[in-house]
Amino acid sequence: MRRLHDDIVAAGTTRWPPEPAAISRLVRASFDLPSIARAVLGTAAATEPQRDRLADIIGEGIVRQVLHRRPDARDLFHIIETRAIGPAEWLVFTRVVPAGQAEVTLAWRLRAGPAGLRVVDMLRDGVSAVITRQQDIKAALRTRDLEAVIDELARQAASPDRAAQQ
Repeated sequence: MRRLHDDIVAAGTTRWPPEPAAISRLVRASFDLPSIARAVLGTAAATEPQRDRLADIIGEGIVRQVLHRRPDARDLFHIIETRAIGPAEWLVFTRVVPAGQAEVTLAWRLRAGPAGLRVVDMLRDGVSAVITRQQDIKAALRTRDLEAVIDELARQAASPDRAAQQ
């Protein structure tokens, strides 16, 4: 988590925003987007291309969130605690105090896999981002098919105001 934070700060030292491709590489190296997409889909029947597309949309959303607010070298970033929650999973609790703003405490669920430790969920105030997104998709599937739901998520992710809403 510290490396991701430091790499984002470093990417923006010469100009902000940095190239989205640079942030995308950091996100893809730090987050297990395919696992996140599978978890978000839950029991919904999905083809591999649909899961891959959803993983890409989720990754693009994370990139937009990162680019929404320029990190500052004066931001305080602390890893408060690391707790094992399974044989190959951990919760990493972090506190960020952005310069001149209120602190934010997050818990990151990390899982060990072939590519090393990668983020599979983020919790804010005890609320899982994956479960929240899963519930949203489940509700949307009551009135539309999965392809239409993924299309809508892609449109929302591409909206210039979307980062500010998330």
